[in-house]
Amino acid sequence: MGIVASDTEALTGFSAPYALGFPTISIFFSEKIRMSFAPPMASACRRESPFTSWRTVGPLLMSVVFHLLITHTDACAPPPRYETMRLMDPIKDSYAPGESVKYQCRLGYMVKPSFARTAVCQADNSWTPLSEACTKKRCSNLGDPGNGRVIFTNETLEFGSQIDFVCDEGHYLIGKKTLYCEIAEGSVRWSGDPPICERVLCAPPPNIENGQYSNMGKEVFAYSDVVHYSCNRQSGSDQYSLVGQESLVCSANGEWSSEPPKCKVVKCIFPDVQNADRIAGLGTKFTYQSKVTFRCHAGFVINGSNTITCEEDGLWVPPIPQCVKASTSPTTKPPILSHSVSTAPVSTLANTVSPISNPSAVPTTPSSIPGYSPSTKQPPISGVLDGGSIAVIVVAVLMAGIVASVFLYKYVGHRRRGLKTSVLWEEAVLAQKSGCI
Repeated sequence: MGIVASDTEALTGFSAPYALGFPTISIFFSEKIRMSFAPPMASACRRESPFTSWRTVGPLLMSVVFHLLITHTDACAPPPRYETMRLMDPIKDSYAPGESVKYQCRLGYMVKPSFARTAVCQADNSWTPLSEACTKKRCSNLGDPGNGRVIFTNETLEFGSQIDFVCDEGHYLIGKKTLYCEIAEGSVRWSGDPPICERVLCAPPPNIENGQYSNMGKEVFAYSDVVHYSCNRQSGSDQYSLVGQESLVCSANGEWSSEPPKCKVVKCIFPDVQNADRIAGLGTKFTYQSKVTFRCHAGFVINGSNTITCEEDGLWVPPIPQCVKASTSPTTKPPILSHSVSTAPVSTLANTVSPISNPSAVPTTPSSIPGYSPSTKQPPISGVLDGGSIAVIVVAVLMAGIVASVFLYKYVGHRRRGLKTSVLWEEAVLAQKSGCI
């Protein structure tokens, strides 16, 4: 199959005719492409035409046609690009069927076993499909540092991942807290050396007046170290007392757990409590934090706390208590009638209230009691009702009588009305039967 362009065409319609020759082109869809070009022939006697510029336009048009014909030939476009792979050889504009290209892994990636990395230009001008044949490289596992641990931010060690380091309580980090897995010298490695976790240190604790602490010659104290304070002994009976925390601990922030204690002489007065016994703290001298416990004698109750403590300022806390005499509660029982009780007659009750005589069956004269000498003087009658009680009884009886009278009156009236109604009903029935109605 071929395309042939030849002959000479003449253009007319101008003041001076001329002839323009086009190149002769022979194109064969085989492995060769041939093209020939013949310069235009013009008469020497003719004037130069303005269309002689076609001499430059012609080759340009031919190059466009040539390019269009080339692109429609049997060839593959440049091979596809991949995220993890790149071509080993320089890329070309086109590839003939049967040509192959090979891929290699990009930086930071390594080959997956059993995955193809060669593509072939097929007869249909397409490339054989490939899968991503490379995977990210992995950095080494650094492990947990001493007295610390590593945190995998991306949960992987692959290229581009991040790890963070943290130290245990009482330790601090020396070095970079965060490292990245990155490309270095054609491979991958961490962006720095792993850090270390050092124990927190405390300066020596403060010295105290008239006292000392354990390990005083030590210059550096580490986290969780403990020192114990004590007071110096002095001549005489009054000794120093340690006021405050006896033990201090080097904490995680590099500071001691509290202020140091003090050594001072603390004396509290003798806690004298009347009508009480000391059951704890039986000494005669009382210093800082001495405790005394009291118990009141029988018939006495404590007013305050039964246990007191000698504090830093030489005072007892709570204050010294007192034992006060227990108070007797007044009786609420009514008086017992030991003799006969008599009442004066009341005329308004129609003599219905009679004297009460000897209800307890107690003899009026105690002559029968052994060791008792009879006396001519009669004991006073303590059970006689007073005038107020008699008035209350009278009013109560009157009210009861009134209520009973009203109830009886209403009851009798109701019975009468009922009886009258019954009689009228019977008369009406008899009259109806006799035909009077």
